[in-house]
Amino acid sequence: MASGLSGQIDPPEFLCTRSDGSAELLSWNNVVNSCGPYEATEVYMSTNPDGPFVLQGEIFDPAATEFRDENPSGELRYYFLRYRYDCPGETVGTSETL
Repeated sequence: MASGLSGQIDPPEFLCTRSDGSAELLSWNNVVNSCGPYEATEVYMSTNPDGPFVLQGEIFDPAATEFRDENPSGELRYYFLRYRYDCPGETVGTSETL
């Protein structure tokens, strides 16, 4: 029996960030997680590679693979992604920081 065991919610495969005018465009590949219902893809951002990171946005479309973050001042930003699923007890993995 698997009762009491927990797994991990694997993160999106973060591919790149690129400047697009006055914004940063983030791109990723989605990965399959089957522990429970999808709720959102979370985008975290910091101006320091060591953090602190803040929740910059939530995407509620499970098929989405891009996020546009307005950055009119052109500051250097660092991002990571993670999924939010309704999977109590599961460890949530984060993508690489780009």
